[in-house]
Amino acid sequence: MHILKRIYQERENGKASVLATVLATSGSTYRKKGAQMVIFEDGEREGQLSGGCLERDIVEQSIRLLQSNEPLRLLTYVGDDDPVFGFNKGCQGTVHLLLEKTEWLYQHRSRLLKALALDYPIRYGIWLKDGNAGRQLGSRILQIGETIIADPGMEGIEFMSSDGLHVQQIEREQRLLLIGAGYDAIPVMDLASKLSYEVHAADYREAHFERASQQAPGVKLSRVGRDKEALAEFLLRFSTNTAVVIMSHDFDYDRLALESALKRSFLYIGVLGPRHRLNRLYGSESPPGCIYSPIGLEIGAQTPEEIAVSILGQIIQTFRSRMANVSGDVAVSKKNGELVWR
Repeated sequence: MHILKRIYQERENGKASVLATVLATSGSTYRKKGAQMVIFEDGEREGQLSGGCLERDIVEQSIRLLQSNEPLRLLTYVGDDDPVFGFNKGCQGTVHLLLEKTEWLYQHRSRLLKALALDYPIRYGIWLKDGNAGRQLGSRILQIGETIIADPGMEGIEFMSSDGLHVQQIEREQRLLLIGAGYDAIPVMDLASKLSYEVHAADYREAHFERASQQAPGVKLSRVGRDKEALAEFLLRFSTNTAVVIMSHDFDYDRLALESALKRSFLYIGVLGPRHRLNRLYGSESPPGCIYSPIGLEIGAQTPEEIAVSILGQIIQTFRSRMANVSGDVAVSKKNGELVWR
């Protein structure tokens, strides 16, 4: 999603670009299937697909593609000598890459940006076999929520079961919502912002609000009162594809936030503190398994900064595992009034 916005930003500045996508890998590789980077006509790039040994050649190949009439290029890097430095790479695997011009993405700019703002699921398929079943090399099918836009010959194609079709899902906006903006929440805000999350925080205490405003200027802060209706209404602003971290250190505030968050079925709900505190918050010794508590990966974290690392690590782990398990069914369904892959 960040790459997509960067493509649009640079296109407004007159820069053409190429999107590089990992189609498949074997053996040891730095990135896996679906990883992407974008290369601009001046050689600048966003993202990384290897430990640095492939990028120079990928940039050169992308610039050549932009200078040609070809719609795309397929590249394979095998785990032999480095194409730039001439010696063996650290990763000995094989990487298959797709390079494609991004003009087609700009044609759907307004539609895609609106879908991203609404947090709709987006994916597209690109045909990689020339002259097969009447479909041309580079033909595409795009699905935004329940809407499908297909090039000639691509109508009715099955997204995941068609040989010759590469399917790519566009990751939605990564959002983190913190309930509580105290001292120990600042490192979580800071790290999440560096990881390109859209970070929100809610608190009712003026002192915490002022500190967070000064130390985390990029975070979207909201004053939300200590009552059930205010918190429930506030949480309705966020899609279920949001990571919610409850860490206000105010028992009643955390209890009300947890109650409202569970009704929304957020992708990730983490609660700071020991397990017995969660049991008290939930009002039972058997809270739902969807709640992460104690929060964070078990790395022996002690300082606020280390705890922030463990929390973001767990959120990344949760999101990535859910993405990896997305069904190949082209249909979407509605859950809690929102579009999700079935």
